[in-house]
Amino acid sequence: STPNCVGSPLPELTTLFIAFPIQHAGLKLVQKTTCNIGNSKDVANNNTVNSVNGNSVQTKQIEQSTYETLDKIVKGLSTYPPQLCEEGVGGTYLLRDEEGNFAGVFKPVDEEPGAPNHPKQPLQNAREGILPGEGAVREVAAFLLDHGAVAGVPPTRLASLDSYRFFQKKNADSDNCTPTFKKGSLQDYVINDGTSWDFGPGKFSTENVHRIGQLDIRLFNTDRNGGNLLIKRNATDPSVYDLIPIDHSYVLPDCLNGASFEWLYWPQAKKPFDEMTRKYISEIDIEQDASILRDLGIRDECVRTMKISTILLKRGCALGLNLFQIASMMTTKVGQLQSELQYLCEDLLTNCGENEFFSRLESVIDNYIKKAFLKTM
Repeated sequence: STPNCVGSPLPELTTLFIAFPIQHAGLKLVQKTTCNIGNSKDVANNNTVNSVNGNSVQTKQIEQSTYETLDKIVKGLSTYPPQLCEEGVGGTYLLRDEEGNFAGVFKPVDEEPGAPNHPKQPLQNAREGILPGEGAVREVAAFLLDHGAVAGVPPTRLASLDSYRFFQKKNADSDNCTPTFKKGSLQDYVINDGTSWDFGPGKFSTENVHRIGQLDIRLFNTDRNGGNLLIKRNATDPSVYDLIPIDHSYVLPDCLNGASFEWLYWPQAKKPFDEMTRKYISEIDIEQDASILRDLGIRDECVRTMKISTILLKRGCALGLNLFQIASMMTTKVGQLQSELQYLCEDLLTNCGENEFFSRLESVIDNYIKKAFLKTM
């Protein structure tokens, strides 16, 4: 409920600051825009873009759909306050457009599990290998690394909002009447028909599962569950539902523990990749992805995890493994203390050290795959 504030009326929202990444001419670009309520047209008029290497770039070909979403959110926030979502482990706020329809999902950094203003009980801790406050930038990273939007991660950018509706722990010096300025991830809201938990895997296409699976592997997702795979009825074939991956706060840990994939035992995961997916995987530029993550401020240890898992994906695909076989090397089986990938990497580090690690990793993975899989195929 709105706090009982005495004095001058308090505006619901004063400023929306957007810093969202887009793709243009092979470069990751960052658009920065400040919008005051009543002047939301500034979103569409500011076309100054800073590239990842710091050079100033002017472009008129900025994704119009992104601007339309931001324009709706800015207008809606002047009427509809952020709404705390009961689902999820951290603070997640639904944002509406001026007609009251959901338009965006905002996740403040300081309300993530383990962060100081986590709003839910019982208090949740961050996952192993992921520090409190690192979730928002991972939401953006998943969107950026979904090259060509093949997995369908909704557009996501970093943003700062202020509102007295955000959760803030009370203290003796606060009356809870001052708007709280918070940074976090802002993702487009996706109209959906439920989650994959609501249906059996038979409703989803093999291609759709493979495209999400390859991204989950590259990101070393530790929390791909049925609740964060939204479903939407396919426009062409109403008997099929499309999967939409959301909630990527628990990707890119600084260790090789805890990989978790809802789709691992789905029948689609055991089918071979089609030619288009194999080509897509073969053309992934690991060093470009690493550069994107570093420019987002993601720690080197976490970038290292991405490089390892992407090498595994590329080599497994090249040698003819399916999604299930590749992902199984990343997960810990019952009775095991480590996954096959952990064992291979630790053994390699023991024998060669950090400097030679990546130059030898491909051959180590190739040798393991040939012994463990190809001799029985």
